[in-house]
Amino acid sequence: HLSVTAWERLLSCPRQFYFQDVARIEVPDEEDPILLAGVDARIRGQAIHHLLFELMRPYAMEAPEPTEAHPGGEEGRFSIPWIVDIPSGLSGRMPATTELRARLAAISVHIVTYVSDFFLGIDEQTLTRLRGELFAHGETFIASQAEYEGRVRCLEKNVRAPLSLSASREVLIRGRLDRIDILPDGRHALWDYKTGRSVDRYGKATFLALDHLQGALYSLAVETALGYEVAEAGYWFTHPEASPARLSEPRADGSLLGRCLDVLIALHQSGDFVPTRHIRNTNERPCRYCRYVALCGDLEKLEDRIAEAKEDPDTPEAALAYLQLDLKSV
Repeated sequence: HLSVTAWERLLSCPRQFYFQDVARIEVPDEEDPILLAGVDARIRGQAIHHLLFELMRPYAMEAPEPTEAHPGGEEGRFSIPWIVDIPSGLSGRMPATTELRARLAAISVHIVTYVSDFFLGIDEQTLTRLRGELFAHGETFIASQAEYEGRVRCLEKNVRAPLSLSASREVLIRGRLDRIDILPDGRHALWDYKTGRSVDRYGKATFLALDHLQGALYSLAVETALGYEVAEAGYWFTHPEASPARLSEPRADGSLLGRCLDVLIALHQSGDFVPTRHIRNTNERPCRYCRYVALCGDLEKLEDRIAEAKEDPDTPEAALAYLQLDLKSV
């Protein structure tokens, strides 16, 4: 079994999947302005996620369990502790903008204080920058929340479900959802917070775009494990320069997803993790979002390899290439 994000990487680019999920090669983001101070992009992303979690926690209809969110307190591990005192009587309510803004400063101070204590010797300039980013993301999120009609059902929800998507196999899906909401019609929306400024990399956030398996898998897993009827799944962007604030797609077709996973499982079992992202990327900078691009070798020769592999329908490259064509034709 694999996590939802690992399945998505395998579909998007098997080579990236190999580097990150099989070989587990750690490559820092060299362009991150906070990296030199000891706070890398993932730590900063976790800080922003925790800000959003704390902002919405009083409104959740189902209280998160300590194992389902950042419990804090583990020695040697960056894990922001929960705020102890939160407003009561707000569960199931639509949050008011004034309420959220009133709590933004206190939550930001809580997070920055923890970062300062965890990274001993971190300079004040870095902490000031982090505090400013938390405020900017918080204000952007609050503005987009004011235009939204869904009520929070649960936050940081762990989902684990067996999916029978084809006649030949059952796949165990696991992952953690940032947020599950109840919409006015009683169905549910699934959201994954994204803190980067670029929305283009997510296209239309659709399963058929080939880079976004996450929503399709989560939709079926939530219905199987939790019994919630899912209307849509997608991404909620919090960067001040990101537009639009949300991208989503309707619930995925199970049979089409089953075909996709069958091909990906066969590709995984073959052990031939060919890089493919750049072949579908129409941007001027191929693989522009991949931190492993320097490890791939000569990218100019890869298209020739894919073209040759397509001539033999039994190769993993051919299977993935034809799967991509099938999905695009739907």
